[in-house]
Amino acid sequence: MTLEQFSRILTAQFWRCLGLIMPRQRNAVVLIPRKRTGFSGNVKYLFLAMQRAHQTGQTPLRPTYLTPDPALAQTLSEAGLPVVLFPSWRAMWALLRCRFLVVEDTLWSQRMEGRNLAAIRAFRFQLWHGNGIKTIGWENPKVVNAQQENPYVSRLLDWHPRYDAVCFASETQLRERRSAFRFRAPFLNGQPRNDSLFAPPDPLVLLGSDTDAMARIEAAVAQGKRLFLYAPTWRPRDMTQPFEALDTDRIAAFLKQANAVLVYKPHPKESGTPKMKGIIRFRKSADIYPALRHFDALITDYSSIFSDFLLLDRPIIFYTYDRQQYEANRKFMHEFDRLVPGPIVDSTEALLAGMRRVVEGGEDIWSEKRALSLDLLDAFRDDKSCKRAITYLEEHR
Repeated sequence: MTLEQFSRILTAQFWRCLGLIMPRQRNAVVLIPRKRTGFSGNVKYLFLAMQRAHQTGQTPLRPTYLTPDPALAQTLSEAGLPVVLFPSWRAMWALLRCRFLVVEDTLWSQRMEGRNLAAIRAFRFQLWHGNGIKTIGWENPKVVNAQQENPYVSRLLDWHPRYDAVCFASETQLRERRSAFRFRAPFLNGQPRNDSLFAPPDPLVLLGSDTDAMARIEAAVAQGKRLFLYAPTWRPRDMTQPFEALDTDRIAAFLKQANAVLVYKPHPKESGTPKMKGIIRFRKSADIYPALRHFDALITDYSSIFSDFLLLDRPIIFYTYDRQQYEANRKFMHEFDRLVPGPIVDSTEALLAGMRRVVEGGEDIWSEKRALSLDLLDAFRDDKSCKRAITYLEEHR
């Protein structure tokens, strides 16, 4: 055990003791985002919906958004939203008094360096950040190895807590992902961020998006152009990055000829993405979901965004140029070929052929399989996921 780890353990035990004796405020909800910067994800959408419901008297729950990003804290505060910068004494007070703690990843407790134990008696609600096919949580060997390397430190700092409830979007996902978490009860519900697919975004939802890219996307829609979104998942730096696997000159030529637009949304952890000729680059830390309903087709790989896009029932192309190498690094919880509802391509040539079929129209041969995949992955096809989550928390006050 290092001196730094020992210091964190002392800090953690201090906050644990306070957390055990401090009375909780019945309606207080603290929401912790997955990312250090940016305003996106399931936590964002549940936070905004809860704040809106609280202001209109539809729920007694009072949300507080914790962020380590000073610029975001200022932006949200100026918009009249209840935000607290972490770490700070105000943040610790919120954690000590909250009845509910809402998160969307498994690393949140490690990022808090022991301060998470201030909320030791809170109802812990895990939304998770994607409804996909990759191994997650305790099914991910990296998580297991980290626990085995530091079992004592992990336990004392509560790196892998037991949740009071975990959200699953279908019975299939509950069955496949049950062992990925330690939890007391499952909560079947859609992804809160998917509520945005069913209606135009309000001004608060646009906070955290890429306003310049959004303006260009909306202009392309007004001009009657076909829109493609390329949204790949993250890869380690020693693997070929998505932008390196694109023949941008050929793609730009196709887009010009087809009167189409391609928007490239890098994964938030991707680094070094250059500007690409003829392609709109969406800021990597920005929220793409307010724009998602504008796209005629999605190009992705192993990312969970495909399961969200299924709700729009539009074509999806799976560009898996590095599949063998990727699967050696990250396993799947579902059989990839059997589940994905679209052409699987591994070259620019094949990718362009798939894009061309979208532009030309004709028979949609993947429609039936998209419906089957959606049945397996997501049982909720409406804009009520945030409302159901709020009701669920109200029932557990």
